[in-house]
Amino acid sequence: EEGRVECCGLLQPLMRSDFMSDRAFALVQLLELGGAEGAAAQSDAKAEWCKHSIGTEQYIQSVAAADSADTPANIRALLREPFFNMALAGHSRTVARAWCGNRKRALLTKEGLALTQELFVKIGKVNQMSAYGFIGTFGQVKAFDDSLKAVLLRALKDMKEDEESLNNQLGRLIAGVE
Repeated sequence: EEGRVECCGLLQPLMRSDFMSDRAFALVQLLELGGAEGAAAQSDAKAEWCKHSIGTEQYIQSVAAADSADTPANIRALLREPFFNMALAGHSRTVARAWCGNRKRALLTKEGLALTQELFVKIGKVNQMSAYGFIGTFGQVKAFDDSLKAVLLRALKDMKEDEESLNNQLGRLIAGVE
């Protein structure tokens, strides 16, 4: 706990940097560290960054990219925010890319895989092109052991049933794994 608090203290000045890349880095780190400091940083960033479209996309990316057990809940909350618009390619593509960039959470945890499936369907129904990142996330399925491969294959088949517009792409991916 002491080390976490110390890290949070070191990151706080970056949250006030003139450079958005520093602020985004700090927010992701603070979200990963969690606690009251992470929640406060998220609240402050949302209030400040979401006043402008570029800041909004950076906020979406930072929340979705954090490697934390809280990230699935944070993403679900993000989708309910009034500023989040699934029809905007920048919003849907950003959340998809950031979440899929963490394959460990997006595929290898039960809650993460459920969120991956949920996001794929929600984003795919509105904007097919923004959902392509999810297909790439499953590109290494053949490399896993048989039990994990079976779980991921089942997820792909469920996604194929739920999202007709990307049926061909999912069908080719499933055929390559089976």
